[in-house]
Amino acid sequence: MKKKIRTILSLVMVLVQFLALLPLGMTTAQAAQSDPETPVLNKTIVGTVDFQSFNFLGDNATGSDGVDYSATFYYTDDYFSPSAINTEASGTTADWDDLSADELSLASCSIDFAVASMTSAHGDVLEATDRTWDNSDYTDKDKNIKAFLTTCGFTNIEPSATMRIRPTNDSIAYTIASKPITVWDAASGTNKAFTLVAVGIR
Repeated sequence: MKKKIRTILSLVMVLVQFLALLPLGMTTAQAAQSDPETPVLNKTIVGTVDFQSFNFLGDNATGSDGVDYSATFYYTDDYFSPSAINTEASGTTADWDDLSADELSLASCSIDFAVASMTSAHGDVLEATDRTWDNSDYTDKDKNIKAFLTTCGFTNIEPSATMRIRPTNDSIAYTIASKPITVWDAASGTNKAFTLVAVGIR
C-alpha cells in the first residue's frame, strides 16, 4: 500500500512540475515568435572604377590613344536602407555638414557611377588635322560602366545604342541595369526587399 501511495505521489509531483514548466515554455515560444528579424548583413564591395580623363584624347605624334583614369570605389546595398536615405520633410537641400556617413558614402558612390557612365577614352587619338576625333571603332566605349555595374552586382545591363555612337551636341546616351536587394529597416525592425534600378546618363 505504501508503495502504491509513493508511486501516486511521484506521478502527481511529476505532473505538477510539468504544469509549472508549461507556461514558461509557452512564454519562451511566444517570445521567439515576437523577436525582431535578424538584420541582413550586406558586405561592402571594394572595386576600381575607370573613367575618362580630362585629357581624353591621345597623342597622334606618338600613336597613343586616350587614357582612362582609375580610382577605388566602395559600394554596399545598405546605402539604400531607409535609415541611410535622407528624407528631410522641409524640402530644402541638405548641407554637406548635415549628411550622415551613409549619405556621404552614397553620394561618393553616385559620383563614381556618374563618371563611369561616360564613354571610355581608349581608342580616341588626337589627329594632326582640324578634326578632334579619329574614326576608331566605337563599339567598346561602354566598357567602364559595364564593369562598374557588374562589380556592384547588377544584372540586365543595357547600354543604349547611342552609347556606341560618337556623341554630338544634340545626343544623349544611357545605361540601365537592375538588381534585387534586401536591406534592414530599423524603424520597422524588418528586412525589406526592393528592386534597385540604376540609370547612368552620358
